[in-house]
Amino acid sequence: MKKLCYGLLLLLSLKAQAQENITFKKPTSEILALADFIRPPQIKMSSDNKWMLFTYRSTYKSLEELGQEEMKLAGLRINPRTNMESSTVFYNKIGLKKIGEQLEETVFVGMPENPSLSNFAFSPDNNRLAFTNTNESGTALFVLDLTTRTAKQLTAYNLNATLMLLFNGWAVQHD
Repeated sequence: MKKLCYGLLLLLSLKAQAQENITFKKPTSEILALADFIRPPQIKMSSDNKWMLFTYRSTYKSLEELGQEEMKLAGLRINPRTNMESSTVFYNKIGLKKIGEQLEETVFVGMPENPSLSNFAFSPDNNRLAFTNTNESGTALFVLDLTTRTAKQLTAYNLNATLMLLFNGWAVQHD
């Protein structure tokens, strides 16, 4: 009797493992519209509340970004190619507005091509903005003069930006 029960269970389990040939189906346009939206900018204010920084980023990370190598060290996940944390959020566009003035399209001179910007910090006197740009060869430090809208690269693309402790106290040497 036991053998018969085991035999029936075996036959039923083999039948249950069969699967239909399922193909990818594209969602309806309404659902795609919910997923494919443009994010509003994030806003950062200077400490004297005279400057408003708008940072824009893509809605989703690319497959290339998600598939990058990472090293695990003391609770951190570090991208060894860029010397930054793997979870860093990158921004591809920034805007700037002085409080009390009309909002207009901001053009910056000296900005990197195809930017992947992060680690924004206003200087203590709120006349400059420090940030990093990351590309395929590493990470570099930039400073943007807020009045002239001119960016200047301060380091080569070999900056170790894993913890970015320097920005909190604006310990970076600048002109």
